[in-house]
Amino acid sequence: MKKIVSILLILVGALSLNTYGQADTTTTIQQDKAITLKIEDMSCEFCARGLKSSLEKLDGISIHQIDPKEGFAKLSFKQAHIPSDRTLKETVENAGFKLVKVQRDTKDDSDQDS
Repeated sequence: MKKIVSILLILVGALSLNTYGQADTTTTIQQDKAITLKIEDMSCEFCARGLKSSLEKLDGISIHQIDPKEGFAKLSFKQAHIPSDRTLKETVENAGFKLVKVQRDTKDDSDQDS
């Protein structure tokens, strides 16, 4: 009986530590920062591929959608790699397009210009 109680205590302790450890690791994960770019002069999927190729050179980027017909690109960046509006503008212009607007996901950045 003592062995069974000891084993149960060890299992409960191990499960508690595992749950606690999982909760700790999730608090250290940084969320990505979403950015939507309004872009002019894109007209086809070939344009979207060219823009994607240029954007992929930026560190920490995830490209979620590029829509050449509607003229936007939805991106996100790791917190440590968020580019300035100037960097985004240069990247888009180097791909041959015009950056009209940068829309960031927080109110603090809503006054950023392109």
